[in-house]
Amino acid sequence: MREARYAIRSSSLVLTVLLSILSAGSFSLAGASTTNDGIIAGRVSECGPGPIVASPDPTVPTPKPISVRVERDGQTIVVQSVKLPVTEPWTGTFRFSVPAGKYEVISSYRGVGRWVSVRPGVRSVVVFPLVACPQSAAG
Repeated sequence: MREARYAIRSSSLVLTVLLSILSAGSFSLAGASTTNDGIIAGRVSECGPGPIVASPDPTVPTPKPISVRVERDGQTIVVQSVKLPVTEPWTGTFRFSVPAGKYEVISSYRGVGRWVSVRPGVRSVVVFPLVACPQSAAG
C-alpha cells in the first residue's frame, strides 16, 4: 500500500513538473518570438446618393467599390477591397498588419492619403470621414 501511494505521488509529481516545463516553455517561446509588426486599422466612408429632386429611379443606388492601399517609399505594400453595406451609411472597415515604419494609407474613394507611423505591437487608427456630401432627402 505504501509503495502504491509512493508511485501515485511520484507520477503526480512527474506529471506536474512536465506540465510546468511545457507551460513555461510555451510562454518563453511566445515571449522570445518578438515581432516588428504593427496594425493599421480604420474606417472609410462614401457619400450616399444625395437628395432626390425628381421622381426616384426604381433601382436602389449602391456604393461604388472602395479600396484602401498602404504605400511605403512610393511602393504599394498591400491593397484591401472594402465592402460597403447596401444601406446607408456607406461605411466599411479595413485592417492591415505591417512591419514597423512610416506608411501612407490611401483611399480610392477620393484619392486622399493619411500618413501613419507604425510601431511594433501598436494599433494605428486611420479614418477617412465623409467630406462635403450632399444632404440626403431625409436630411
